[in-house]
Amino acid sequence: PRDDDEERYERGRLKMLEERKKHPFSLDQLQFQRFDPPATEEEIDALQDYIGHPLPKLYKEICRRFNGGQPKINYFNDIDGDVDQIGYFEQVTKKGEEGYTIWDVMKNFSAALKKDELPFASDSLTQSIFYLKWVGENVQVWRLFYGALAYAVDPYDDDDDEDDDNYKPKYVHVLINESFEAFLETLYAVEE
Repeated sequence: PRDDDEERYERGRLKMLEERKKHPFSLDQLQFQRFDPPATEEEIDALQDYIGHPLPKLYKEICRRFNGGQPKINYFNDIDGDVDQIGYFEQVTKKGEEGYTIWDVMKNFSAALKKDELPFASDSLTQSIFYLKWVGENVQVWRLFYGALAYAVDPYDDDDDEDDDNYKPKYVHVLINESFEAFLETLYAVEE
């Protein structure tokens, strides 16, 4: 990013930190927009049963209130301090329901994610997904880069030749935050 962009990002991050000192974090602070009908308890339970782990309380609340929604407050700094953003949360529905839902995302990325790793959101360019990974009792946030963006994160290797009979799509997994709740609490806005 350009220097003036970095300054805007930093102003947004610092403003969020000041705001959180005054008001404890709540999902309403993320200002969700463009969301689908709420997920039912049955749909949330089916997803939880499929994953085999209890879903984080805040994730369930997102499904109930902002299903498939796009947070307006969506910038974050990754572990290396780089600025990035989340695009939208995946829609939770009944398995097999029409439309592109969380079940389709799990199916499409089954080669890259384990059955108990839950893709919960995509970036704004749909070139990566964010997923939950359970490590003991902790629920971490990871990002799966794929396609051209995977090569930008982890440069091209001459052995990765698409013409090769053994070619496999490139996936790069990056830890974003040690906690889902902490990840949500660090999201901030950037002034235009």
